[in-house]
Amino acid sequence: MQKITYFIFALCVLASCQKKQASGYVSELLELPTEHTIRAICVQPNGTIRASGGTIFGSGIVLERLPQSTTWDTIAVPNQGVPSLDYRNGEFSFVQAGNTLYRAPTAQNYQTYLALGWWNWQQHVALDNGNILLVGGENFGRGFIHIQEAGQSDLTLVDTFEHELRDIAYTSQQEIYVVGYGLVMQSSDGGYTWQHRNVTGDFFVGVDFPTAAVGYVLGEYGSVHKTTDAGATWKQVRLGNSLFASGKVRFRDLAFWDENQGLLVATNNRIWRTQDGGKTWHQFNDLEVGADFESITIQDDRAYLGATHGKILQIDLE
Repeated sequence: MQKITYFIFALCVLASCQKKQASGYVSELLELPTEHTIRAICVQPNGTIRASGGTIFGSGIVLERLPQSTTWDTIAVPNQGVPSLDYRNGEFSFVQAGNTLYRAPTAQNYQTYLALGWWNWQQHVALDNGNILLVGGENFGRGFIHIQEAGQSDLTLVDTFEHELRDIAYTSQQEIYVVGYGLVMQSSDGGYTWQHRNVTGDFFVGVDFPTAAVGYVLGEYGSVHKTTDAGATWKQVRLGNSLFASGKVRFRDLAFWDENQGLLVATNNRIWRTQDGGKTWHQFNDLEVGADFESITIQDDRAYLGATHGKILQIDLE
């Protein structure tokens, strides 16, 4: 697709482009040339940043900013939202809500792969062996897992479940974790078979493993569960809100940069951090983003928080 280049105001003269302090961290608000909610952010080792967004039944967008650049290029405009991006082994991939997977060694000339039927994919991961796993589901309905094996064009439906799946993480080509509506699952064979773990009580929307043994899952109502033995057992380290309480925030994602330090993001401009493995949580109280956070990615001691209205809050963690 032809690139459409947008220029951010020169020298970042707007206050929203200036670096500020956020609860002790240096932060910078990036305003992208779109009003779409930023649902996924992918940072390559060379510093290239890609971000995507959109809605299930509306248009989507994929944007790219090259290293040392202040401009964002539109590299794809699918007819539905793009909730997930990944970069692995020199290949960029993203999924479109519905049934389409895009793969390319660069940001152009994508190969597209379609699953039979309409599938609301939520997230995907590309493994080092070339396989791609995709998870999703119907809204509060059944969930499903697809896999595309390396070198194959078909997308195979591996399994279906009673409830929607929302996020996926892995610690090796074999050990993979999936979370969704009231369930946490683990695969030890690369995603072909799955075991349910004894974790319930929330609509789990995020999972992250900073090490092979230590991992965390986040519920939409704020509960956090932790494992220190590679998923065999789990312990709740943060209580959630009442499922029926009104006026409460909705938690969207979590990410850790080591086994003890991590962030939670939520609607209503909310961020929480822990520095002791989830024993205590502290809310950021000095943010002026003016948006609901939807996603978080951590790369090289920097957090990227995707938000509504085409915004990304960039936080230096050092």
